[in-house]
Amino acid sequence: MERTESVSTGGKLAPIELTAEDQQQLSIALGGPERFWMLEESEFLTQSGCPPGELENWLAGDDWTQYNIRAVLAGSEVVGPHPHLLLRNQEHQATGRLFCPTKELLHENARQEGMASLQEYIAGRPWVDSCDEIISQLGAITAACTARELPTSEIKLLWRALWIAIDVLLQVPDRPREHMKRLHASAVAFSLAFQERGSPSPQSKYREARVSSRRALSEKHNPVMDGFPVLVELARKVCSHELATYMAEEVRLDADHFLDMLHMLAHDGADPATVENPPARIRVALTRENRRRKKIIRERSQQATDEEWEAVPGRAEDVESVAIANLDWQIGKRRLALPSDQTQAIEDELDGSDVPEDSGHDAAHQERVRRSLAADRTWGAKLRKSFSYLKKPKA
Repeated sequence: MERTESVSTGGKLAPIELTAEDQQQLSIALGGPERFWMLEESEFLTQSGCPPGELENWLAGDDWTQYNIRAVLAGSEVVGPHPHLLLRNQEHQATGRLFCPTKELLHENARQEGMASLQEYIAGRPWVDSCDEIISQLGAITAACTARELPTSEIKLLWRALWIAIDVLLQVPDRPREHMKRLHASAVAFSLAFQERGSPSPQSKYREARVSSRRALSEKHNPVMDGFPVLVELARKVCSHELATYMAEEVRLDADHFLDMLHMLAHDGADPATVENPPARIRVALTRENRRRKKIIRERSQQATDEEWEAVPGRAEDVESVAIANLDWQIGKRRLALPSDQTQAIEDELDGSDVPEDSGHDAAHQERVRRSLAADRTWGAKLRKSFSYLKKPKA
């Protein structure tokens, strides 16, 4: 049977005929059967809550985006998240359309799922305990907001997350009046603290940039949001974006200085209110750090002078040779199995030190040990033969 290409009908594409092979190829193109929904239209009505007879109006609204199946199979069209393949059987032939929910619908669904989860959680414990917990969290955020320990973006994220929980609490009937007063007072205190963060002065922007840099780098930041990893990651991205804007518009630096500026801000201990020209402070600090870094690189790359080499103990010009010789000696003495007295005598001579007076041996014994290392004695001959490769060639 000849395939029917999709055509536009009222701004939407009409269903196209799909063979079993088409469905399998589409499944692969969408990332596998676990990555998308394949539903009969009747199943979609039940799952989405769409009223019977309203499917076309439902799909034609602002919540769904339709994709051209042939273009998707050809790789010329990219599908959004959570794709839905809606099937319809007509005269023993399956036809289908491909839709994805918009971001707004996904966010609303996530919010509703979060609300349902919170409702279930709150229903399983005393309402007063849940209210006290939210009041405590509001107090912590308000204190951090007043102390300017949180960037504005992080405060907004926390407030939105808490407002969902507050909304759930307010839906419960017969709420204790005293706790409602405390909850309302906590919300008002937070609102006032947020409004009093200050005008957009250079000092306020500098303070905001400093707390944003600490969140972006996860250094010296207030841990009030650390229990929400998804929000933390989102806050870090938002803070990084706002810092990039601050650097371009206020500090007037290019992107190459971004990380240096973040580290400078995160570790700056000055009171922002006392900084007369914050952008100039950042530029001066970065210039100073750049000079310091160049100086270190320059000093490390310079050749040492003769005086500096002479100051190194143990014949500085032979440092590498000495290190190699010491390693050879450690290997050689184990291979020869030298007696401990002979080994100690050689190492004392290499170190340039005398045998300690309290060594437990008299002068005659020490002389015998030294004599045993002479070239005409057994140990002396073995040593010279074993380390003969270390002899310097004659000039």
